[in-house]
Amino acid sequence: MVALSDDKDENSPVLYFTRAEFTKFLDGAAAGEFDHLRATDAEMEQAGVTASA
Repeated sequence: MVALSDDKDENSPVLYFTRAEFTKFLDGAAAGEFDHLRATDAEMEQAGVTASA
């Protein structure tokens, strides 16, 4: 079981995934399935966050 939560918010819910579910998510991320959700460099700069490759 993989448990994820927002560590910046102690009241955030914990989301639980099986290792198989999490592996499928990681495979999709590695394959670029979520690239359309990435912020542009301008959006990152506006948010004051350094973009990483």
